[in-house]
Amino acid sequence: MNINLKSAWMVLFACVTLFIVGCQTQTVEPTPETPVTEAVVPKAPIVNPCPECGQKQEFRGEFVYFADSAILQVCGSGMPLAVLANPKMQLAYELHRSAPEAPLYFVATGQVELRPSMEEGLMQKVLIIDGDNWYFDARGRCQ
Repeated sequence: MNINLKSAWMVLFACVTLFIVGCQTQTVEPTPETPVTEAVVPKAPIVNPCPECGQKQEFRGEFVYFADSAILQVCGSGMPLAVLANPKMQLAYELHRSAPEAPLYFVATGQVELRPSMEEGLMQKVLIIDGDNWYFDARGRCQ
């Protein structure tokens, strides 16, 4: 598959995933049995939206810097994860990539946090890198 096409698919997948997560709200219309004055709350189990948040760990995957956004396709899960990138990371990516927007194998130690997304009212998982504990490996691959 063409590298630029693969990058475009990765970004599209990340956008669709964020859209689907944002659309999973439920609207309950009042009925004659439940007047508007009563609170209508659907019963749902309490679920932690980010069980991996706050746990420092090593992340490996294919990193792409695209339109001022850094995305890591995590090895083994296929999960796209936004990365809080810095200028040093962006420069290293540009120096080691094979072509613009080409995926580049990336290893980092950090933790996932829920942060406000660019979509109003939504949250997204973001990888926060632990200092300079990251590197690119042009020969590395997800297994």
